[in-house]
Amino acid sequence: MAWGISVVNNSTNSDRLYTYKKDTRAKSLQITESGYKLTIEANQVVNRIDNDFFHVFDSKVTDLNGYLHLILDGDKSVVDQTV
Repeated sequence: MAWGISVVNNSTNSDRLYTYKKDTRAKSLQITESGYKLTIEANQVVNRIDNDFFHVFDSKVTDLNGYLHLILDGDKSVVDQTV
């Protein structure tokens, strides 16, 4: 087990093997309790870093997001006008 995620192995953990009811060939992973807690903690850290980073933009976050979407969409005509 690494990072709180248990990988089910057919040969050793048959009691923890989870299959899809309609297709028993489909196997799945199940997150452990410690993995769930780690996910919550990591999400809180990411949110804190996100807030710390974007806080400096104050009310201009909407503008920043708009410019980033323009870049991703490939519409450089508006971005070129602001440079």
